[in-house]
Amino acid sequence: MAKAFTPIQSKSIKNILGDGYGTKMYIYLYKHKAVKSTNVPSTIAYLYQIVNGQKTSKLIQKNILDMVEIELTKQAEEEARLKILLG
Repeated sequence: MAKAFTPIQSKSIKNILGDGYGTKMYIYLYKHKAVKSTNVPSTIAYLYQIVNGQKTSKLIQKNILDMVEIELTKQAEEEARLKILLG
């Protein structure tokens, strides 16, 4: 069983992924075939529970962390591009 996200981790995930993070996670998980054993995607409500530390799922938590890593990389690339273009 996976360890639940802490309140601090939860807040960080929400800040990094931004508004509409539940829908973003749902789409990402669906595209990456991170579905339940019944081959049905998790609901957005269930994803919120995982992010808020109320539920756990190794597969979903791993994919959420992958999303956070991708988003941080995108943000760093955008900042570097702005710095190059605008000084």
